[in-house]
Amino acid sequence: MSLTADQDNGLPLYQSVRQQLRADLEQGRWKPGDMLPTEAELARHFGLSVGTIRQAVLALVREGLLTRTPGRGTFVARFDTRGGFGRFFRFRDEANSPMEPSVRHLDTTLIEDGDPDIAARLQSPPGTPIYRVRRMLLGNGEPISLNISYLDSTAYPGLETLSLDDQRLYTVLERRHGVLVLRAEEDLRAGLPEESEATLLGISLSTPVMIVERTAYGHRGSVIEWRRTIGRSDKFRYHISLP
Repeated sequence: MSLTADQDNGLPLYQSVRQQLRADLEQGRWKPGDMLPTEAELARHFGLSVGTIRQAVLALVREGLLTRTPGRGTFVARFDTRGGFGRFFRFRDEANSPMEPSVRHLDTTLIEDGDPDIAARLQSPPGTPIYRVRRMLLGNGEPISLNISYLDSTAYPGLETLSLDDQRLYTVLERRHGVLVLRAEEDLRAGLPEESEATLLGISLSTPVMIVERTAYGHRGSVIEWRRTIGRSDKFRYHISLP
């Protein structure tokens, strides 16, 4: 591996190193979960002090691109899909007994003339063809929530040919397209389902639902996915343990 720092760009040295390391991450030099060279090794590659390298690495840790494990090293971060509002919900039946969850891939549709609002959420030009991926979360075989993901089709060709029953969407994007989800923002609200959503969930249009809208981001703030999750309120229980 050959790394060089541009010391003539007017930036502090650690920022030059940070930019170089970030570029290497974006180009896939290291994959999610890979361990980076030690700070001493990077210092030798750059011809700089360990302290300067440490500043650059810590900056990338704060950005969520790297993680540090004491006694082990520095690793390329993986997005934790267990985060977000979903980790606070438990699935229960009418008797308050736990339900065994599973995921069913309903369909992946290419929308040639994408909705302008969704295109804007994806930071894509109006009229960009958009993939709509619909998956159903089941509990004991019964619909619990409907996940509808939207992605820019020009970035992920061939997505409509894949079955996502037993695969996480983010894992597929990482393996097939080298795309890494670094962070996500979610909004939670109560509301009513749209007609197609109510039909798939087996509820009436007047049944309250929990709606979670997620925007998933990659490198440099690029939007990878916008998702709308509609959950049956009669199947959700909120649970959190506080200190």
